[in-house]
Amino acid sequence: MCALRALVGMLAFLSVWEGASRSGIVNPLYVPPPSTVGIALISCLHQPAFLTALASTVLSWVIAAVLATVIGVTLGLLLGSVRRLRMATAMVVEFIRPLPGVALIPLVISLIGTDAQTKISLAVFAAIWPILFNTIYGLSELDPLWLEVARTYRTPRRRVALAIRLPAVAPYVLTGARLSVTIALISLVSTEYMAGGSIGLGQYISGVGGGGRMDLVLAGVVVAGLLACGVDAALGSLHRRLLTWTGWGGRAGEQRQTTNRSVLGVRTSSIVRVVEQWALFVLCVVVWQAVTQAAANPYFPSPTLIASTARRLWLAGPARSLFLSEPVFHDVLPSLVRLVTGWVLAAVIGVAVGLVLGRWRLAREYCAGLLAFMRALPIPTLVPVLLTLFSIGPRMEIVTIAFGAVWPVLLGSLDGARMVDQVRLDTAQVFGITGVRRAFGVIVPSALPNIFAGLRISLPIAFIMMVVSELVGSTSGIGYQLVFAQGQSDIPAMWAWIVLLGVFGYLANSVLTAVEHRVLR
Repeated sequence: MCALRALVGMLAFLSVWEGASRSGIVNPLYVPPPSTVGIALISCLHQPAFLTALASTVLSWVIAAVLATVIGVTLGLLLGSVRRLRMATAMVVEFIRPLPGVALIPLVISLIGTDAQTKISLAVFAAIWPILFNTIYGLSELDPLWLEVARTYRTPRRRVALAIRLPAVAPYVLTGARLSVTIALISLVSTEYMAGGSIGLGQYISGVGGGGRMDLVLAGVVVAGLLACGVDAALGSLHRRLLTWTGWGGRAGEQRQTTNRSVLGVRTSSIVRVVEQWALFVLCVVVWQAVTQAAANPYFPSPTLIASTARRLWLAGPARSLFLSEPVFHDVLPSLVRLVTGWVLAAVIGVAVGLVLGRWRLAREYCAGLLAFMRALPIPTLVPVLLTLFSIGPRMEIVTIAFGAVWPVLLGSLDGARMVDQVRLDTAQVFGITGVRRAFGVIVPSALPNIFAGLRISLPIAFIMMVVSELVGSTSGIGYQLVFAQGQSDIPAMWAWIVLLGVFGYLANSVLTAVEHRVLR
């Protein structure tokens, strides 16, 4: 019955879209009706160019997903098993993790060109983090009694790793993989779309979008969405079938890895631990300085050169501007305003819709198919459509950020509202607490952990979409400056902008974590 209602809901959405496009409510040149998109999709499946692009993207996607899983699980087991190493690397990981992989596209293209190696490398970098953190979190949840028993029987370390640690983290790895495959596809399509020289679905969409064929663009979007949705469903089915003994399932586990920032041991008041966390970070900077000065490679400038370039870019303004240069007011601040606006818009819409669907079972079942498809959809494939609808400017960038970031918040809110303890609801009913008081006094507080989990997932996606929109559809912003620096072959400036994105990502994640801890305390 649930599957039938999901199908009915999807057909109803397509019918509304068809009617709006046919009646002129929506311009059919910009948003063709589903029937036209379906015909275009059938024609694409007979085009060798489309099939070649699709095969290239799928093959790169598989390679990136496998590499990200192997690297993420290996590093996760290492960091999760050796506490000192985890503490020492915490600050390095926390600084690198928020970097949007798409922000590295101009730099990586300058280094190794636009071949398949570029997009696979960026996809691995973007997709490794959910698996890494889920593996560490899985080890932190491992029952110490199992390890004590293994130690008592003098079980070899290799057997402990294969027979105890790996089975314990398997549910968490699969949950991380469901997040990673979507992130990897976003990175791949974005690189193909913006690199220009890499064969793939993104390049195909860019080409037909430039020719005004929105029907072919949407056909490519549908194929990408179906691919991601199919892989996500397959991983979910594998999770339920093979790991039923864990009691882990559904999206509740998916949200779980984001709710504990102390996975890397960051949350601590000990001065000794703080020194440990910063020691390796400082050591890495010192080694980077020594190696880059000795190598004198123009593509890898020293930290001092990057710092001096950053000072020239952002701190060379007149006194009346608080010593801030023009790029700060023309590029940095507008990017931050668009980021915050789009993310807040996504949060408001996601929480509101998610809470309604979470408590309204019938509506949730009818929307299940559409939500599953939209959740898995690589948003960069819609950039040509958004550019056509909103043209280049802040409105297009805000819509792109909000559209990409809304789904984790919506699904987190939905799960939080759906899993409210029935005892709380019954108690509220006994005391006559209904309506708005019941919503804000019982449902919202109970759903807050899942809501914050969705917000934590959506924040890096918002950064990714900010950079994507500015790389392809803006005349200002950090992404625009990255492309401009690439065109000028100004490698130190590219590094300076990338480091700035890392700093902003780290600060944003830290602020959100502090708010989460205070609200949920």
